[in-house]
Amino acid sequence: MRTALALAAALQTPVRVEGIRANRPQPGLKHQHLAGARALAQLTHGTLEGDTLGSTSLTFTPEPLMGGEFHFPIETAGSMTLLLQTVLPALAGARAHAVLELEGGTDVPFAPTWEYFTRVHVPTLERLGIEFTIERLSRGYFPAGGGRARVTVDAKGLRDAPLPHGTPLGKIRGVSHSNGLPKHIIQRAAEAAHDELATAGLASDIELEHHRGPGSGMGVSLWTEGRFPPMGADGVGRRGRPAEEVGREAARALIAEARAKCSVDAHQADMLPPFLALSGGGTYTVRGRTGHLETTLSVVEQMTGVSCRLEDEDLHVRVTVGR
Repeated sequence: MRTALALAAALQTPVRVEGIRANRPQPGLKHQHLAGARALAQLTHGTLEGDTLGSTSLTFTPEPLMGGEFHFPIETAGSMTLLLQTVLPALAGARAHAVLELEGGTDVPFAPTWEYFTRVHVPTLERLGIEFTIERLSRGYFPAGGGRARVTVDAKGLRDAPLPHGTPLGKIRGVSHSNGLPKHIIQRAAEAAHDELATAGLASDIELEHHRGPGSGMGVSLWTEGRFPPMGADGVGRRGRPAEEVGREAARALIAEARAKCSVDAHQADMLPPFLALSGGGTYTVRGRTGHLETTLSVVEQMTGVSCRLEDEDLHVRVTVGR
């Protein structure tokens, strides 16, 4: 749904999405999905039909996107990065300049964490021609939220950028962060991640970031530095989960990406196709197929008419958009 609506805004094409989350225990739109849809409607001065909690169909009719300053508060701890993931293709397609004031969750389950977005996805999009100025004012964790950020996007025009296969991982950086928890928790998580990476022969530098609030929560984010495209991995804490397990989860995910020696990690692979379709195409490798990737490519192909292919090779999958 996010990809379809974002491309509809970029292409100024009405779209109707049906069967939203139809196979979930609680089907239909949640606060997070509504926030993204309403943000696009606000950006484009467009109209929505069916934008209510629980709705399984949604119609979006955009007007030309002009840019400007916007405030997007997301209820509860809805992910700020998922909202950004929704609006960025629209801004890129319209070559718009926008200042976005965001409120919600920065590091929540089942969404890109703040560091993944800013250290992995943003540098990749900058190579594709989108300029960013990003200021995070506070972190927000599930369920309290309270995260705040200001993001300036200047999308003057997308361009081609090679996404090479097999580039060495380079230096690994990271942050173990928390709100409202004892500092020893993030220290233990950082040590567990560092030790896991060291056992795999990977050196790392993991910083500690400790705040009193708002709310409480923790996580570990890891990313590569000096490599293009960057790769990243995360672990997000939850009540009753040992801190060491959060650190090891992030480290093991990055180790799996390192061993695959592909262009991009599994999460970045899901996020790039809309931008490549709008920029004239591109190709990259990833360590395997996922349902998210296959769905994204299908939607991109339907919305843009640009061909998308997945090809299984010896140790990875090659993704081709528009070539």
